[in-house]
Amino acid sequence: MKVKNKKRVNASSIVKRVFISIGLTLVLILAMVYSLVFAVAHGPSITLRNTLVNMAMQASATKWVPKLVLSASEVDAIVEGAKPQDIVIDTPPETEGVQRIRIDAEGTHVEPVTTPSDPDDPSAPTEIDWSKAVDGIYFEIINAPHCRAYITVIKDPSRVYTATASSFNGAKAGMHFWDLAKRDNVLVAINGGEYPDNGGGGNGSVPIGITYSKGKCVYEDKYTQRTFMGFDKNNNMVLREGMTRDLAESLGVRDGVCFQTNNILIQKNGDKLTVRRRNDAAASQRTAIGQREDGAVIFIVTDGRTPASLGASFNDMIDLMLRYGAVNAGMLDGGSSSMLYYRDYYNTYNIDVSTLDKYQKMGLVNIYKAFTTPRAIPTYFAVGGN
Repeated sequence: MKVKNKKRVNASSIVKRVFISIGLTLVLILAMVYSLVFAVAHGPSITLRNTLVNMAMQASATKWVPKLVLSASEVDAIVEGAKPQDIVIDTPPETEGVQRIRIDAEGTHVEPVTTPSDPDDPSAPTEIDWSKAVDGIYFEIINAPHCRAYITVIKDPSRVYTATASSFNGAKAGMHFWDLAKRDNVLVAINGGEYPDNGGGGNGSVPIGITYSKGKCVYEDKYTQRTFMGFDKNNNMVLREGMTRDLAESLGVRDGVCFQTNNILIQKNGDKLTVRRRNDAAASQRTAIGQREDGAVIFIVTDGRTPASLGASFNDMIDLMLRYGAVNAGMLDGGSSSMLYYRDYYNTYNIDVSTLDKYQKMGLVNIYKAFTTPRAIPTYFAVGGN
C-alpha cells in the first residue's frame, strides 16, 4: 500500500510540474509577443506602426490590441491620419487586370483562364454574364493583384436582407453561419456590421450602431457616428456617415448595419462617383457590399494573412468594386470576421467533397484562417434561398 501511495504522489508531482512548465512557457510567449508589439508601436518605423494599427482597427476582433501599447489618443490620431480623401471621377480609373482562376478546395491555383473583361480597355468594368448565373447569383473567384477575392453578384436587390442573431444578448454568443443557414435557408451570406469582441474570442452577440432588418429597427444604441450600409424599401443602397433612427425612418430604410466611421468606398452623386481613397496600405481579409447602376448587389470577400493571399487594402476594395461596376459601396467588418457562405457552391462547381474541411462542407467558401472556429456574430447580409 505504501508503494502505491508513493507512486500516486510521484505521478501527482509530475503532473503539477508539467502544468507549471506549460504555464511558464505561455507566460514567456505572451511576454515576448507583448514586447514585440510594444517595440513595433514605439520603434523607429512610423509607417510600419501606422499600417499595423490601421489593420487591427479595421476588424472587430482585433481593434482592442493597439490600445494595449498605445494610448487611446495616439490610436485615434493614427486612424485619423488614414482618413479617406474624396476623389470625384466621371469613369472608373485604370485598374490592373484581374485573372480569373479555378480553385480547388485547398485553395491551390489551377488553370489560369483570362485577364481583363475587355483587353482593349483595362479600366472597363467586368460585364456580368447572367447566362452563367445560378438562381440569379453570379459567382466567380479572381486572383487580384494582392489577394484572392470571391465575387458574388445578386441580380435582384430585393432578395438581400440583414439577418440577425435571435437575440442580442451580451451573455450569449452570436450566430454562426451554419445556424443562419439552417434557420433561414439562405443561399448566400456574408458577415455584417461591427460588434464588441474584447479579447478576440469570436463570440460577438450585440451590434454596434443602429441595425435594421426587414423594415424594422431591431437595435439602436448611442454609437451614431458610424458608417451605415443598407437598402431602402425601393431596394436602393443607403450609405450614410452617422445614422439615427429618425433619419433612417425618413429614408425608408428596410435593412442595414453599421461599421466604423469613414468606411464608405464609393458613393454616387448625380452623374459623378465620389471615390474615397485612403493613405493606408494595411492589407487584411476584407468584406464589402456594393450596388451597380442596374440595381444588382455585389458581395466581395477576400482572403488574407496567408503567403498565397496577403490581403486587400481599403483602396484594393475600391478597385474591385469599380471593376464590377459598383456606383455605391461600403466596407463591412473584416479580419477573421470575413466570411462568405454559399450553399450551392461546391455542388454547382463540382468540387471533390472528400477534399473539404468541415466548415467548407457546411458551405464556407473563403479560406478561413483564425485561432478559433468561424466567428459567431450578430449580423449578416443574406440572400434568401428556395
